[in-house]
Amino acid sequence: DEINGLFNSLNMYKGGKGADEQQLLELYDGGAYRSLRQSDSTRGFQRSAVNIFGAVQPDILFSLIATGDASGKWARFIFVPLPDKTVRLPGKLSDQANAEIDQAENLLQQIIYTIYKHDCFIYKLSSEALRLFSEYEHGKQRDVLDAKLPAQSSLYGKSAGKVLRMAGILHILWNYDNRNDRYGEISTTILQKAICIVDHLDIWMLETHAKVAGTKSCNLDSFGKRIHDIALKSQLPVSWTEIRNQMSSAEKLNKTAREAEKSMQALVEMNLGEISKGDRGGLWYKAIKPL
Repeated sequence: DEINGLFNSLNMYKGGKGADEQQLLELYDGGAYRSLRQSDSTRGFQRSAVNIFGAVQPDILFSLIATGDASGKWARFIFVPLPDKTVRLPGKLSDQANAEIDQAENLLQQIIYTIYKHDCFIYKLSSEALRLFSEYEHGKQRDVLDAKLPAQSSLYGKSAGKVLRMAGILHILWNYDNRNDRYGEISTTILQKAICIVDHLDIWMLETHAKVAGTKSCNLDSFGKRIHDIALKSQLPVSWTEIRNQMSSAEKLNKTAREAEKSMQALVEMNLGEISKGDRGGLWYKAIKPL
């Protein structure tokens, strides 16, 4: 409920006419801000460094993004969903386990203390990392244009910026005790890891936007899901005739090629598959990822 409380409190002291949310959006880029209050015209700052860390339950998040994300507010966040699993707490700790816990706590304190005293420094990518980032950022531009939903387009538009932030964090963490590397260029290896982290976590948010918008694959009927499952096993384009032959009598009862094409088209619109035509004009379908 922490994130929910934060955004519900914006503008609450200004009759809903304030600019709290707009200021929050501008702080993302670390720029300046100056208050327009008549009684305090000198209040402001030249640079900003604001981090928001909190928790939100999935159902509450769904309600927050229900109207989309035209401003890119939610695209600025990196959401980390918790896995659905249980973990049993240990009933007893050995002397070795206690020693390892103490060692870990001391290490974390050392890292935090060192980074806290870290001098302000502007980091740059190495020449190889810069080429990789240029390709990645250009690819995200294409994703913005190809996105089915405006909220997904906003998310793609912020991916490159989040990758740079993540790369900077990883570089500092992994070089905190090496003064020479600490002030060095960010390498391709670190940038690649940052890309993997951001893309992996953004997938969940892309699917969440799709679910809220009503285009989640769970809205498919059983016939469409069966078509996709059969094609997914092949990993190659499969003709409607082959798909139909693998269905049970009940599954294909009264199902024509036209109905199959409608279901395949629904899958294509969800970016789950591709439709093609065979040499004789027959209907073919390829599943490109699981439901």
